Amino acid sequence: MKFLFAILLSLLPLCAMANSFPALFNVAGVASNDGLNIRSTPNASGAIIGALAYNATGVEIIRPSNTGTWGLVNTDEGTGWVSMRFLARTTAQWAYPAPAFCSGTEPFWGLTLSGNGPVAFDLMGGGNMLFNTQTQMTAVGRPDRHSFVAAGTDGILHAVISHDTCSDGMSDREYGLTLDLIFRGQNGYVQYSGCCSLAQ
Repeated sequence: MKFLFAILLSLLPLCAMANSFPALFNVAGVASNDGLNIRSTPNASGAIIGALAYNATGVEIIRPSNTGTWGLVNTDEGTGWVSMRFLARTTAQWAYPAPAFCSGTEPFWGLTLSGNGPVAFDLMGGGNMLFNTQTQMTAVGRPDRHSFVAAGTDGILHAVISHDTCSDGMSDREYGLTLDLIFRGQNGYVQYSGCCSLAQ
């Protein structure tokens, strides 16, 4: 009995990650001469505001609807809803939210996180800096909180990625990941905060 209980406990984090959002999906079950409609509201009567290709891959679903049958996606400068019936979840980001692209404003900056590989940090007007990942972690007991440390000739990055609703402040797009970043460079410490999108 104790052994069975231990197995169930060990599976809980996997179940949580398997149902967590944001996540990447592939379009599935759509005819090759058709597309998956993006609607303004999470129902079949919502206005069609766009479409995904029948074979689209790496579609980021920010969060599901209250019923779980529709998924929120970013399209142009806003958001829309697609039917989860025609989406198959990938497993690429279950353990850690990477690859991903993060960005922020005032000043504009971008950060590209590629698995366990290099981290590219681009400050608008300040050039592109490359850092080597030193470590990646997931918080004890919190599969929705992650961090990484990366170092390079320009300094060192410490960051925390959280599964939380985020706005870029410039559009009606919605993001499911936030990034809090501390950059230690030649001029000392600077903190940046922004939003992230998953990537293939």
